[in-house]
Amino acid sequence: MLAYALRRIVLTVPVLLGVATGDSPSAVAWVGMGVAVLGTVLASGPEIQAGLHVRPVALACVAAVGFGTVLFCMDRGARVSLASTLWGMRLTSLVLYAAVAAVRRTTGGVGRRDWPTLVFVGLADLGANALFVAASTQGLVSVAAVLGSLYPVVTILLARAFLAERLRLIQNVGVVLALAGVVAIATG
Repeated sequence: MLAYALRRIVLTVPVLLGVATGDSPSAVAWVGMGVAVLGTVLASGPEIQAGLHVRPVALACVAAVGFGTVLFCMDRGARVSLASTLWGMRLTSLVLYAAVAAVRRTTGGVGRRDWPTLVFVGLADLGANALFVAASTQGLVSVAAVLGSLYPVVTILLARAFLAERLRLIQNVGVVLALAGVVAIATG
């Protein structure tokens, strides 16, 4: 499964960097992290199809390494200054997006009526990043990264509750495993 491979890459980077810089999760926390990751992968369901080209997979892997590195850097930056870390991330994004728009001479079809939605999404992302770094600076970045990766389980549960979406057996097993992993991490 492509989702499985990408989540493993995203999680491996902050976990390895966290352990390399002093994180030492308990044995129960390690087991919980493994169970939570397995559960998240199973809950996401199968995605890979025949005829998948190498370039998109390679680009997705590079993005996963980048995302995992950003998680670790957010943790380390927030230990010095949460506000500076978050503002630095937003300013960097703004400058890069503006540069791409200037080079391509297009905003990608984004009009004025899209701004309220984009502002909401940006503020929600800022809040999510603030909550992640608050969690990672209060505990271990390796554990916070794994817990933060459980968002597909929340999405699946919301789709089930609000859209009456049916889950496959493997997805139900994945949700149970992910939640069991969280309990193990919390007790570890």
